[in-house]
Amino acid sequence: MRNSFLQKCSKILNTTRSRLVTSFVVITLLVGVPPLLIGGGFIASFLSLLIGVGLAALVARVLAGRIVNPLTRLIQASQEVSEGRLSVDVGPIASCEIGVLQNNFLSMVEVIRRKRMEAEDRLLYSETQASVGRLAAGVAHEINNPLTGVLTYTQLLLRRKDLSDEVRSDLETVAQATERIRKIVRGLLDFSRQTKLNPQPTDLNGIAFLSIPLMRQQALVKGVEVKFNPAPSLPMLTLDRSQFQSVLLNILLNALDATGPGGRITVSTSLSESPDHQCRKGVAIALEDTGCGIPAEQMGKLFDPFFTTKEVGQGTGLGLSVSLGIVQRHGGTITVKSEVGKGSLFTVWLPVEIQG
Repeated sequence: MRNSFLQKCSKILNTTRSRLVTSFVVITLLVGVPPLLIGGGFIASFLSLLIGVGLAALVARVLAGRIVNPLTRLIQASQEVSEGRLSVDVGPIASCEIGVLQNNFLSMVEVIRRKRMEAEDRLLYSETQASVGRLAAGVAHEINNPLTGVLTYTQLLLRRKDLSDEVRSDLETVAQATERIRKIVRGLLDFSRQTKLNPQPTDLNGIAFLSIPLMRQQALVKGVEVKFNPAPSLPMLTLDRSQFQSVLLNILLNALDATGPGGRITVSTSLSESPDHQCRKGVAIALEDTGCGIPAEQMGKLFDPFFTTKEVGQGTGLGLSVSLGIVQRHGGTITVKSEVGKGSLFTVWLPVEIQG
C-alpha cells in the first residue's frame, strides 16, 4: 500500500517537473523572442527576456505551492507512518488531483490504524487467555488433591452396612457433588492444556457409535430423535480416544439442550478437505440440530472460556473452549453455522495425518 502511494507521488512529481520546464520555456519564448523578431534593440530584448524569466519563475512558484509542497508534506507524512506514527497532518485538501492523493493517503492511514487496533486487541485477548489458563491450572491443581481425599473417604463410608438411609442419602449427595467439582477441575486442566494426549489409531465412526448411546436415553426422554449417518471406509485417525469422545459428547449435549421435543439431531461423517483451503485431506464429523439456533451477537463468543447462556449451576462455560483446544491439539478445526429458530451445525474437521 505504501509503495503504491510513493509510486503515485513520484509520478505526479515527474509530471510537475515536466510542466515547470515546459512553462518556463514557453513563457520565456513568448515574452523574450517577439522583440527580437520585430527588430527591437538589445536592451529592450534583454528586458523582455528578463520579464519572461520572471513570469516563468512566478508560474513555477504557483505550481510549486499547489503541487510540490503538498506532495512534500505527503512524503514526510508517509515517512512518519512507516516509523509507526499514525497521527499525521497532510495540510489542507487540494481541489485538484493532489486532493485525491491526499484523501487516498488518509484512507490508507485509517486502514493501518484500524488494523493496528485489531492486532492489539487480539494480542491483549491472547495474553488474557494465557493468564486465565495459568490461573486455572494453578487453582485446579490445588483443588484436585483434597477433592480426591473427600471422594475416597465418602466412598469408603458408603460401603458400611450400618448406615441409616438418611445418612447414606447425604453421603451420596456429597459424592455426586464432589464428582461434579472434579469434572469442573478436569475441564480447567483441559482448558489450560495441562493434560497430555494419548494418541492412537482410531476409527471416527467407532467413537461416534460409542458416544451417541450415552446421550440417547436423555434424548428419548426429551422426545428428540438422534440419527447417525456414518460414511463407509473412513481412514484411521491418530486421536486421543477419551478426549475426543468428550468433545463429541459436549457438542451433542449442547445440541440436546438447544433442541425441543419433536426435534432432531443428525450426526454425519465424511471425507473432507481442510476448511482453510489448503487442500489437506481429512475427515469431518458434522453435528446438526433443529434447535433454537444461536444469535449472531453470540457467535463470536461461543469458544470463549466461561461464556455460557445456561442458568447458574447448569454449565461452566468451559465445554466448547476445552473442545476447541482438544481439536486444535489434534491439528483440526471446529466451524459453526447457525440460524435462530432453525438450528445449528457444528463441523469438526481432523487431518488424516497430524502436521508436525
